Amino acid sequence: MERMWTSDGTTPEEYLQRTSLRPMLASLLERICKDKPDKLLPFMLEYLQKTHPDASLSANPINAPGSFGTWARRTDVQPTEAGLQAYLTEIKARVTLESVLEQALRVQPANVVAFVIDSLCSGDDLLGAPTGGAAPSTAAGSTAVADVYADVATRQELAHPDAPLLFEAVGEGDLERVEELLGRGVPVDSLNEDAATALLLAAEGEPAIVALLLSKGSHVDHQDRQGSTALIAAVKYEDAEVVQMLVAAGASSGLTDVGGQSAVEHAMRGGDSRVLESLGLAPPASPHASPQASPQAKKAVRRGSVSSESIDPKAQISLSAIKARLTRSHQISPDLTRSHQISPDLTRSHQISPDLRHQGAA
Repeated sequence: MERMWTSDGTTPEEYLQRTSLRPMLASLLERICKDKPDKLLPFMLEYLQKTHPDASLSANPINAPGSFGTWARRTDVQPTEAGLQAYLTEIKARVTLESVLEQALRVQPANVVAFVIDSLCSGDDLLGAPTGGAAPSTAAGSTAVADVYADVATRQELAHPDAPLLFEAVGEGDLERVEELLGRGVPVDSLNEDAATALLLAAEGEPAIVALLLSKGSHVDHQDRQGSTALIAAVKYEDAEVVQMLVAAGASSGLTDVGGQSAVEHAMRGGDSRVLESLGLAPPASPHASPQASPQAKKAVRRGSVSSESIDPKAQISLSAIKARLTRSHQISPDLTRSHQISPDLTRSHQISPDLRHQGAA
């Protein structure tokens, strides 16, 4: 399997910080808890191939993924915290994830999806039969799997009934509606079904909404289940204005998606000179480089809203410029507190208890 970094000085934690392995596995664990498969291995392989079709093409497994059989949904899992934890223990979810993490931290693959598929199909008794014995463990692997469990619990803690309305408002480019929902208590880093935040969606052509979300403390380097960040999204959308804003807010250009590509690599492949300059890179010198769309053309594809108006990405992020453009006169809501967050409803069989942190650390 290809390595992204060949330096022996790359530590496990540095690798985890730079890749999308941990958020990808958190999304996988979240899906396991929702669908409750009776057989873990075929479920994991099916999920990875369906959720990450492009990245999975690079897999070269020893045994065909289809040779591990099929899975069915369990209907006997009690819809309680204890029932869910007992189920995860029974199917050896933690053991399997820790085994995958241990191997990944040793090899440090670029394409984490292809690597996990190859690992699961390697014929290793531990991975091929999740009901087997305990996996060899290291401190790094144990910590990493505990973090995966904690990530899933945090996602449930951030659940809010009006979160879908926030993503709808961002999709429509409705700045005022976004502001209103945040003021009503919707967490700024709520997640949608793809584990993306509103900031990640707004990075595709909504600079004013990006400014608002950043001012409310949105995590600038959050990775969705594909490993994409807001910066990667803005680069792929070729929105140099948003790229500049995110870089100014401290976004990392070195984080990689599930295919092992960073914002810099996506920018180099795209060849947009404005995006490259926003990242501090020299534009391509080749006379055969693809012609770039004009700023006017890029602006035309933005959503028709107050948010579509361009703002100065080099200026300090402030709501004052945004407020001047609102057609309704009202005060910007104060910064949100965490007091509005609701606890997970443990009566729902698909929800994850925050106590998974304790199981992951066990």
